[in-house]
Amino acid sequence: MADCLYQRIHEIKHESCIIDFKPIHAYKTPAYRLYFEFRNEIFGALRRAVGEDIGFPPQLPACFDAVKPEDFERFVYYFCEDRESGEAHNYFANGGVF
Repeated sequence: MADCLYQRIHEIKHESCIIDFKPIHAYKTPAYRLYFEFRNEIFGALRRAVGEDIGFPPQLPACFDAVKPEDFERFVYYFCEDRESGEAHNYFANGGVF
């Protein structure tokens, strides 16, 4: 999983033109994308290392319900880039992941 995350980080840096972000978004937006793409693997690794009480990732926002698996990565890209609406931020900070 670590190798996949490492590779994906570099892909996201290239895709997102991170140099164009404000400093806070240079890490937040790519981190959100990594979480969405690897959430099941991350929680699975935590359960194996820490224990079953870690649980499972929170349910995705309702807007993901209609997204086809083949469109998931592209949808995540736009969802996490939409910093104006704050939906990704709300998911992470307001009762979601954190």
